[in-house]
This record gives sequence, structure tokens and C-alpha cells, in this order.
Amino acid sequence: MKYKVYKLKFNTAVHIGKGRLEDAESTFMADTIFSALCCEAAADGKNTVEKLAVLVRTDRLVISDAMPYHNDKLYIVKPYLSPENTDESNSAAKKQAKKLKYIEADRIDEYLKGNLDISAANSELEKMGRKEIRTMASVSEIEDTKPYSVGAYRFNEGWGLYIIIGYETEEVLDFTDKLIRSLSYSGVGGKRSAGLGRFELECEEVPENLKKGLSGDKDYTNYILLSSAMAAEDKLSEVLDGARYMLEKRSGFVYSETYADTNCKKNDIFLFKAGSVFKNTFTGILADVSVAGNHPVYRYAKPVFVGVK
Repeated sequence: MKYKVYKLKFNTAVHIGKGRLEDAESTFMADTIFSALCCEAAADGKNTVEKLAVLVRTDRLVISDAMPYHNDKLYIVKPYLSPENTDESNSAAKKQAKKLKYIEADRIDEYLKGNLDISAANSELEKMGRKEIRTMASVSEIEDTKPYSVGAYRFNEGWGLYIIIGYETEEVLDFTDKLIRSLSYSGVGGKRSAGLGRFELECEEVPENLKKGLSGDKDYTNYILLSSAMAAEDKLSEVLDGARYMLEKRSGFVYSETYADTNCKKNDIFLFKAGSVFKNTFTGILADVSVAGNHPVYRYAKPVFVGVK
């Protein structure tokens, strides 16, 4: 499989929630970007959505979580691995380590060896952007206008998010590229009708240090998950052998005008969080989380792994 980096340079603030309108997360998971791509594909017709689903289901297309970048620096999610020479008695250092969420991709070995200045790394990430609370209005013809608050995140100059796209052929990349570019105009996240979540797009080669880990080489001792994912049920016992992981429940409502006459919830599913570490890799699943609607509703749960020693 070949890989590309897609940088999302946000022109506006973005609303990425976790259940409340006031939430303002700075990153989003792979299933969120896949759902947004499905919405873009739906505008082109049912066949385009099914083509996207088939490419993912047959492992010809994979998508990572959205992770931060700063100019030319790419960050990856902190793995659930304890660095060497960790001083468990140093409470201040433990607090800084717990706070750290992302690490520069070319400094992951430095982190694992216990040589990264974690306090400085946290200070750098604090420059990424800031949370905002916006007041919006709900307008109705029969009721008074009702104000409400919406959380949003605004990236500072030079900062943004990137995703890694893995693809089998140039045809697959071209198809996906068109959907992502269409999405850049529609926006990602919530409250897009209010102008949030719009971005400019840059496609780049994966840096050599990251490309090596993405290669699928079986000589690595550990594989860091860079996307929210889940293994097939019959593979779980093998996958969990020696793994260090966290699970996250994924819920939500169906965003489709043709699915049903009323708002409907998706079936819940638990996914391994990005940063989980496995000895044995897996291909993942594309789950149908629909509940008696007019068409399938897909939850992306395919992995992107980077190997470390």
C-alpha cells in the first residue's frame, strides 16, 4: 500500500464535539472523516457511496485519525507505551507525561527511550490554537428567537490537522482525492451551515521517517494504531495478545435526509483508540450501524499502523 499526507488548513474555526454543543475538541477520529466523505459521496449518488464502502471493506483504502501539524512538523498520537528510564517517583514528570497527547513523528524513538523533554513538548502543543464559545440563535416563525452556545476550536497560524491516506492504486487515490476536495468546501465537524469547519487542502508525500514505519515491515516489535479501529470478532484473541489499548464508545445520529422521516441514532460500537499498541496487526472492519433505516450507515473501523522498535 502507498500513502499520502493530506493537510487540512482551516480557514475558519471548527466544531468538533463529544456530545455537547459547548465542546470544542481540536482533533477528530477516522470514523468522523469517513462519515463526512460518505455524505460527499451521497451527493453524487448511491453508487458512489457503495464504491467508497467497497474500497474500504476490501482494504484498498485506509484513513488515519486527524492529527496536528505545525508547518513541516507532523505529530502522531502518543502511544500507550511507557518510555524507558521513567522515574515513577517524580510526580511533576508523571503529570506532564499524562498531559502529553501528541509527539513529533520524527521524535518518537526519542520519546520511547525516555530522552524527550516532555514539558517542552507540551508547551509547544499549547501554541496549536484556542477554544472559543460562540453564541448562535435558533430562529422560529412561531416562537421567540432562542440564543445558544456552541464551542469551536481555532487553529493558530501554521497549525492545522492532517490525515494519512493509504491507497492501493492511483485510481483509488484520484477517487478519494475528489471527495476530500469536495469536503473542503462543505466543511468538517458540526455547525457547517454557520460556516464552521472549512479548510484548504494540501497533499504531500509522507516523510521518510514515517513512511518506513507505515511499510508493514514485520520486524517491528510494536505497532502504534493511528486510527480508531476494531478487529473482527474471530481475530480478537490473537490481536489482544500483548496489546496495550484503550476503548472508546462511538455513538451518534444518522446524518441523512433519505434514511428515515425522523432523527435516528446509530448503533453503538466500541473502537480501539488511536495510540493503542499491538504486537499483532489486524485488518479491521467496516460496520453497518444502521437501525431499520432506508440504507446502510457505515462506521469506519479500519487501522493505520506505524511500527516502532
